[in-house]
Amino acid sequence: MADDISLRPELPTGQRRGFFKKLLALGAWIAAYVAPVGAAVRSFFAPARQKGQPTADFTQVAPLDSLPEDGTPKKIPILAQRRDAWMVYPNEPIGQIFLRRLGKEQVVAFQVKCPHMGCAISYVEEKQGQEVVKKFYCPCHKANFDLDGRRTDAVSESPRDMDSLEVKIEGGFVYVQFKNFRTGTPTKEEEV
Repeated sequence: MADDISLRPELPTGQRRGFFKKLLALGAWIAAYVAPVGAAVRSFFAPARQKGQPTADFTQVAPLDSLPEDGTPKKIPILAQRRDAWMVYPNEPIGQIFLRRLGKEQVVAFQVKCPHMGCAISYVEEKQGQEVVKKFYCPCHKANFDLDGRRTDAVSESPRDMDSLEVKIEGGFVYVQFKNFRTGTPTKEEEV
């Protein structure tokens, strides 16, 4: 029975080492080929995973001098460069805001979308007797907001006040950090 084991052919040591060298070289070649191909595929599809959004944090929206000093809101379109998959769209409308000048160097901004269902809010001036009432108004559910963006109705379908946006003034221009917020929620949550 001991003779049965010796019947198995033995590979010379040099051939065994050559086989392992070839196997190692094949593995290195596969790794060297797969890594750049994988990176290329990932970078090719990377833009498709990104949601279209403005490329800058703050967008220049208007000269400060163009806003009425009496605090009357002005509706301004937001134009920004937007990247969507592989395309870059320069100065495309991405939304609208209300700008309201409160002093020489103070401006507030509100999102035009109503927090209830996303309808477009309007600025209106209504005559009530001898008085003119200035307010923001959502025609979808007849909600009223004061000029500071707060709900004025005792019971409002809007779950929260108007959404304010961050503003900065530099070099005589107003810059706004434009964001969209989820509708129908009592808290202000940014859409991502």
